[in-house]
Amino acid sequence: MMRHMEQVLEGELSVAEAVPEEGQWVPMGPPVINSTMAETRIQRMTESVSRRLGLTVFQRVYNYLKGARERQEDEGSIRQALSSLVERPSDGFEVDQLLYYEEQLQGAREGAREGAREGDREGDREGAREGDREGDREGDREGDREGAW
Repeated sequence: MMRHMEQVLEGELSVAEAVPEEGQWVPMGPPVINSTMAETRIQRMTESVSRRLGLTVFQRVYNYLKGARERQEDEGSIRQALSSLVERPSDGFEVDQLLYYEEQLQGAREGAREGAREGDREGDREGAREGDREGDREGDREGDREGAW
């Protein structure tokens, strides 16, 4: 279920599972997550589901699903456990969606931090290379002046 949801959200599958027509724009690479929009969506989902389920039930379902995903429990056992926590399976699915969005946001933040660190390291390397080239040019000019004497 999670894999299918990821494929749909990442654009690998469409609702109609249609193949793009020739000349139609198709996004390349992983989707970029707008952190502000994701945070707002997570906040609204949390408020909505916790209001509907009640804070205590919401926390139980959230904590159970988070642990189940970390333990990589199979879907059958997750559904069975959820049936004892919530009346409607869709309530558990919404909490699962919330966890998915939180995971995606966390991954985007980590990727952004890693990208920033990589950019800093690349900038440092580029600066060092530029300094080496500048030193080489300075040494060449110095050698030209010495040869003229």
